[in-house]
Amino acid sequence: DKTRTTKVDKPTTQGKINMSTTLNTDEAPIQKSHAEDLAQISLELEKPYLYQNRRTGQPSSAPLTARQLCRLLCPAVDGSIMRSTTMMVTPETLVIGYEISTGQYAAEGWVLAKKTPVLREACSSWHYEEKGTIKGPVTCRELANEIRAQRSKEKGGVEILWENMRVWSTEMTQLDEESNKEQQQWRKISELIFLKAAMEAFEDNPPQWSLGGISEEKGEHIEKGKGGDAQ
Repeated sequence: DKTRTTKVDKPTTQGKINMSTTLNTDEAPIQKSHAEDLAQISLELEKPYLYQNRRTGQPSSAPLTARQLCRLLCPAVDGSIMRSTTMMVTPETLVIGYEISTGQYAAEGWVLAKKTPVLREACSSWHYEEKGTIKGPVTCRELANEIRAQRSKEKGGVEILWENMRVWSTEMTQLDEESNKEQQQWRKISELIFLKAAMEAFEDNPPQWSLGGISEEKGEHIEKGKGGDAQ
């Protein structure tokens, strides 16, 4: 779905921030072709966001894509300790959609990362079914790695097996409770386009940082001009 945007002044996080935004839990229609899924996943991952700097309380000077934010929210190393010390982006970080070409900001305003489609999937923990047993919880990155391992074993590139794998998330259920929505039940990965997009963010050989500023491994700023790869 396209994000509705409106022209506003440069966003500020000074003073009280409006947190009344309703959580958008709408998933894309289930009946979609593989090509349509890939197109939407690509679109979701390239969406740019400004984020609130947790040290200064100010908006970031440059946006990051959803792909970059997913990799920061679910680092390759254990982030449980980092989140309380050095990580610049956490599930509690406020983000706002930003259209670079027009300078417009998302009408929804500032929203917590853990309540933003794709980002919320990336920072949630997941349980999954495998051969009749329930496994987890695992991070979104770990789930993506498990899926990648299964896909590599499948003959002829068949992806039906992992698409039919059912998953469930404690955090997603809690968000449903907070918004008075029907609690999410076990669902097939094929039905969760935002989860598929979040897992795609962890694929190998990610693109170079194009809007720079953060090291994923340490969650810290990188000096301008030095750039870096997402891990």
